[in-house]
Amino acid sequence: MNNHFNVIVIGAGPAGAAAAWRLVKNNLSVCVLEKESLPRGKPCGGGITGRAMRAMPCDMVQCAGKAFTSVSMNDMSAGLRFTVSRAKPVITTVLRPMFDHELVRQAMDAGAELRDKTLVTGLRYGNGCIEVLSGDQRFSASWVIGADGAFGKTSQWAGWKKRPRLAPAINAEIMTPDAIPLHLEQSPRFDFGVIDHGYAWFFPKQDGCSLGLVSLGKKGANLSGKLKTYIQTLGFGSAAKPVVSGAAIPIGPIPGGFVKKRIILTGDAAGLADPLTCEGISNALKSGTHAAEAIIEGKENQRVVEKAYLTMLNDSIISDLKASSILALIIYFHPRIRQFLFARHGQHLCEAVTDILAGNRSYSRELYSFSNLFRLLTNR
Repeated sequence: MNNHFNVIVIGAGPAGAAAAWRLVKNNLSVCVLEKESLPRGKPCGGGITGRAMRAMPCDMVQCAGKAFTSVSMNDMSAGLRFTVSRAKPVITTVLRPMFDHELVRQAMDAGAELRDKTLVTGLRYGNGCIEVLSGDQRFSASWVIGADGAFGKTSQWAGWKKRPRLAPAINAEIMTPDAIPLHLEQSPRFDFGVIDHGYAWFFPKQDGCSLGLVSLGKKGANLSGKLKTYIQTLGFGSAAKPVVSGAAIPIGPIPGGFVKKRIILTGDAAGLADPLTCEGISNALKSGTHAAEAIIEGKENQRVVEKAYLTMLNDSIISDLKASSILALIIYFHPRIRQFLFARHGQHLCEAVTDILAGNRSYSRELYSFSNLFRLLTNR
């Protein structure tokens, strides 16, 4: 069995699948190494934004889930509610294991090789390539793409000293449709004022729902207790049997850059989740695609590949992350300012955020300069 490839992708999430698909479409040999058996479980609310759908490298109609053209955003501490509707879906709710599996399957159909149940145990450099170790198995490639998530070890093996900043999150799946209060079945909702330095969400699905909380605060939050209270606040009764899982969302780019020694970090491994929404799938798809495009452009030239990848990230992701972090700081760490903004300009603010979720606007274009931010928040 041939274990040498042009590129090895570690991790079969959205970033890894997007990279693999783009690479094999350009006639490069690719092997995706995944430690779990697919489809695998994934702690996630399962809300795929329109922005993420636009970043798809292939047609995902077969795993489209339940599409919503309306979302609501609420400041529950102030009793304020805003609803925004658009012509096209803003959020599509899916079962995350099947969503990820479908992405990988399409990469395989295009020509990528998948080795699941293959735990990578180390990296080694030599003979002009990178050797990827998995027990007594050896794989080699000219390039390795690290797409193994916030807790993956690719970055550690490659020489990164620190991990991205993490935000703790908790998610509950309730797959008993009859237990869902009728008033919650209309659209996804985002609730502020439920937890310090974060927000809560509720996503209806085809056969149930998911709901959860995330906190950006440095101190540990009582997520389990807050989740129970949130479930009760939404009106769920004893018939609801939530299946709870925890997660950590990387909300700050990993210190030390994104490329070292022919290893490229993407998605959560690179810390590219949106600081405001804590949504990481859209930037995972973008960064995976950019990593592939950089390798296609630079081939064996490490400097060209690194420069191309960093340029693509800066143009499409990093500038947006900086702008998003400004708004996240205001919304999550200054509750009085948030309440004032929601009371005075809540509909306008929620319209703008919805357009960003839908992929119709970007943080960097609309929010990054202080003049634009001021204009947005004061509706001038």
